Amino acid sequence: MTKPVLFLVAFFVLASSGCLTITTTPTVTTTTAYNPPAPVQTTTSTVQSSTSIILSDTTTEPSTSTSSTLEAPKNDCPSNGYFDDNGCGGTCKTPEERCRKVESGLPCYACRQVTCKDVRTTDNLPMADSCSDLNCSVNETCTSSSYANLTCHYCKPNPNSCSDYIINNLQAAASCDELDCLAGNCTPIKTPTGMCVYCLIEDKDGDGVADSVDNCPNTPNPLQTDADGDGKGDLCDDTPVNCQDYCAGLGYDGGSYLSRGSCELPSDASPDCTKPCRYYLAKGWQWSGKECCCTKTYNIDCKDETGKCSCPSGEDLDAVCKQNEPKAGA
Repeated sequence: MTKPVLFLVAFFVLASSGCLTITTTPTVTTTTAYNPPAPVQTTTSTVQSSTSIILSDTTTEPSTSTSSTLEAPKNDCPSNGYFDDNGCGGTCKTPEERCRKVESGLPCYACRQVTCKDVRTTDNLPMADSCSDLNCSVNETCTSSSYANLTCHYCKPNPNSCSDYIINNLQAAASCDELDCLAGNCTPIKTPTGMCVYCLIEDKDGDGVADSVDNCPNTPNPLQTDADGDGKGDLCDDTPVNCQDYCAGLGYDGGSYLSRGSCELPSDASPDCTKPCRYYLAKGWQWSGKECCCTKTYNIDCKDETGKCSCPSGEDLDAVCKQNEPKAGA
């Protein structure tokens, strides 16, 4: 599977009874779901490490920009480049790409393919394309793991005892007396440290997490992410986030789950002598038939100092609504 990535649709409408109506073009981004990185393997193929892989936020491509305050028009950036990292970040196909500075005299950003140097283990260990690119000590073992479509390597500290091993997301031990296994499930295993034991488990989806504790027992999700904390893993949850909180965090008035593709602008119920700016944003997931629908209405008060209605129009009206537009989704 590939990484689950949301799709977003957002636009606003400016309207009032008998007045000009302006509609921006909706933007739709869709990508497919993904399988989070599998647990790392130690030098013994049957023994797993608890280490997983994450993107490093500190790695950027070198830039020849001579000043951090240098500014230039957006159209001066290279092809597919952006003047700031916000515009770039919304278009990158994570986890295969990330937004980084390009090698240019301007402070431009573009989506660049992720390499092993861009990722680290959750223990903040650097990674490389091959073991020959590393300098592991005698107390470390060059170990491989996957991130997106990459196979990367890092220097993994050698375990000192059986309890340092994690097998099927459960801790190993030197003897069965140290474990709480079901009858007959205490299983011996050979490791570089010596003979250890672990609890043999049922794992239908093969993600290394026992069915008894897996929050998505039929869908591989070794990271066990659960954004809304409802006990159901994100990859098998039709409503993986708290929609109301998500919308409020972006500056919308409200949010609720609807059938996928049914989110639309809020109704126009603006008072007299106002111009309504109406917005909506739909956040969805490739595996779900629902979407989180965020809506907002901003009413422009058109009364002048004399109490007469004098509403802005054209570019002036567009600018006011643009200034009050909620944040883009993520």
